[in-house]
Order: sequence, then structure tokens, then C-alpha cells
Amino acid sequence: MAIRALSKNPLESELQQAFSSLPDDLSFGQFQSVYGKAWLRPDQQDADLRKFMQLLDHDDNGKVSESELRQLLLTVGDTLSHQEVDLLFEEIPIDDQGYFKFDELVNSLVNGWGGK
Repeated sequence: MAIRALSKNPLESELQQAFSSLPDDLSFGQFQSVYGKAWLRPDQQDADLRKFMQLLDHDDNGKVSESELRQLLLTVGDTLSHQEVDLLFEEIPIDDQGYFKFDELVNSLVNGWGGK
């Protein structure tokens, strides 16, 4: 979606609501009005993501269970599909015990894959 490509990060439900009353063939002005809404940028979500991951870091070692996060992403809130979750975890190294360093995931989500 163009809104996300331009550094905003709305939820899918927010996008659907914003575009529901607009025609399929948007004018540039209509797009600008939707883009101009107060959507969160990924960098604004960094602190919230880290707090959430810390809640899942039961051993306080900077690691989170891949299976626990996978289950949450598939069942809570704006859920992801199995394919979307699989794509997410393709980019994150998982150790032999099934854990990943949550800083790596948050950095990737906030800065884009391969970003620092």
C-alpha cells in the first residue's frame, strides 16, 4: 500500500476504514487527505514494540520464544496469516531452543530488513 511505502504504518483495519467511503479511483487530493491522517510511523512504534517483547522475555535475557510470539500473531488483535508469520520469521535467526533476540526483530520491523 502506498501509505506504508511513504513511511506511515497504519493497521489494516485503519486503512480499510479510511478508504471505505472513498471511490476506487482516488484522486491525488483524496489520497493526500488519507495520507495526512495522524498515522504512526514505524519509528514511533519502537518503544511500544520493545515493551511488548520485554513482556514475552520471561528470563530477562533479551530472547523471546518463537512459538509463543507466532501463536500471538496468529490469534490476537489484527492477526496475521500463517504465510505472513512465516515470512517474518524467515528473516530472524532462531536458536536451537526456539528463541530469537527480540532486539533484532524490533530493529528489522522499525528500520526495515537489513537496516540498523
